[in-house]
Amino acid sequence: WRVFVLICTIPCWISVVIGFYFVPESPRWLCTQGRCEEALEILRKAAKTNGRDPEFLYPEGMQLEDEEEEESDFCELFSPRWRWTTIKLWGAWGFFAF
Repeated sequence: WRVFVLICTIPCWISVVIGFYFVPESPRWLCTQGRCEEALEILRKAAKTNGRDPEFLYPEGMQLEDEEEEESDFCELFSPRWRWTTIKLWGAWGFFAF
């Protein structure tokens, strides 16, 4: 039984290692850490991978700005903007949980 569980974890560990080395950091997170130049390079690389011209989308001299952090609370889930999404997600969670 233990060997079976160990064998089942191998694909998870492989994906963790591959993700650690090949998946870049989130550009948004990099900007919040003050590393906007790195974020811009990642965005340019993604544009090139997707067949877009990175110099047109993110020209030389362009700077990314930190966005202001929004404050929210639990009650916002029931505001008209998010109410239907909240109900659907809770319904799906309840369906799959039981």
